[in-house]
Amino acid sequence: MISSLYIALKYFGNSKVKHVVNLVSYISWVGVAIITACLVIILSVVNGFEKQVVKTYNSYYPDIEIKSVNYNTFDAERLTHILLELGDHIKVSSSILEERALLFYNNVRVVSNIIGADRKYLEILTNQDTSLIKGFLDEKSETSILGNTLMFSIGANVFATDEIECYVPKSESKVLTSLDDFKIFFVRPTSYITKPARVDDNFIIMPLTNVQKILDKKNQISSIQIDFNEGSDLTNIKEKIASMLEEEFVVITKYEQNKFLYKLLNSEKLITFIILIFVLLLIFFNVISSISMLIIHKKSDIKILSFLGASKSFIRWVFFYKGFLGVFFGSIIGISFGILISFVQSYFSIIKFRGAGDGSLIPYPINISFYDVFLIELIVLIMGTCITFIPTILLVNKIVRKQNL
Repeated sequence: MISSLYIALKYFGNSKVKHVVNLVSYISWVGVAIITACLVIILSVVNGFEKQVVKTYNSYYPDIEIKSVNYNTFDAERLTHILLELGDHIKVSSSILEERALLFYNNVRVVSNIIGADRKYLEILTNQDTSLIKGFLDEKSETSILGNTLMFSIGANVFATDEIECYVPKSESKVLTSLDDFKIFFVRPTSYITKPARVDDNFIIMPLTNVQKILDKKNQISSIQIDFNEGSDLTNIKEKIASMLEEEFVVITKYEQNKFLYKLLNSEKLITFIILIFVLLLIFFNVISSISMLIIHKKSDIKILSFLGASKSFIRWVFFYKGFLGVFFGSIIGISFGILISFVQSYFSIIKFRGAGDGSLIPYPINISFYDVFLIELIVLIMGTCITFIPTILLVNKIVRKQNL
């Protein structure tokens, strides 16, 4: 093993010989380095966009949401002890009553969510950035705040006096066959959220007491949403709350509320990774070519080693080490360049793209994951090992067999 590695290092470091075999070897090493660097850079950019998207949307979701598993609503008093127990850790909390509704506005029909909430809910929804809301929520009148998506889908005008016609199924209605199965009421849109604050911002926010009155659900709520102080451990808080609740209730963190978003981002990252791995596989064909040409070029050396008593296994290890060293050093150089370029972009924001809003230039976000770097290096080495074995086993066996004849 050590002797074969020594001979392989001699072949690997023999750069004085100007031959097409060396040229092909250099090309294959450079190819491995370039693709490995691209893997690091592209995945860092994907991680950067993922971090930005998650940060944007998670900031508009509550840290913890408590709701019933078996029923759509429950008595708000049943969770009062939770709020009292965690009072020192809570930054803001709000009781929510949510119901699906069919909306009519200026000949436009859309299904949306009616959300009954107090003013504290707006702090959770906007991450305490009240500049996102244009308008007001008056608990003494039939006013409402429209989500950004709903605002544009129905073309609502908060400065007009037009009202939204709302149809909500009655709780006692089993089958919806006529208008008698719906509660019908009108809401005047008086404000809206200026930009998409959530993935599902197809909603109307109304005062909680008004929605409870309309739905005949006095003191009933659908969930309690809580934001905790900075630095709070949501996992431990979730476990503590769950231990204090009955089995009827479930506790959901902000990450669990965005399962679809995380699955989507992970799928995009996986697809990008697979495509680049296929490109890397194509580059490895150059490695096969370089090793094959080297074995053919070194027929005389193989003959001498055979006469000296070297076994086929020994000779195979020589050329395997030669090919593997090229893959190894190529991947190390590629990862180093990839990390270097990623750090430069992260700190100096050299490459930018034009944003969709005001057209301002935005630097490509970078988030280097050293787990991804380790995974890239591991996959490159595993693929390199498998690819290098193919020509060494086939060609060395064939050449030695011919010489023995």
